[in-house]
Amino acid sequence: MVPGYGLLGKAILIVLALWWCKEIIQRLPKDLKEICGESDWTTKGVIVLFWGLTGVIVMLLWRFGSALVRPILDYL
Repeated sequence: MVPGYGLLGKAILIVLALWWCKEIIQRLPKDLKEICGESDWTTKGVIVLFWGLTGVIVMLLWRFGSALVRPILDYL
């Protein structure tokens, strides 16, 4: 893999995805209170949308990590 702008872009995306997941997971108790409480449907919809997006990001990070680790484990 030759270092370049594409590799830098992927590295930045990975860091941003990890940061996003950290921030959203820290909001879990507050979000659960909002969903179970008396908040309006718009707020609940946005919370569900954020958690759905976080689920997609986690799946993509998992696929990337496994694709990165699998050749290393095959070599051993």
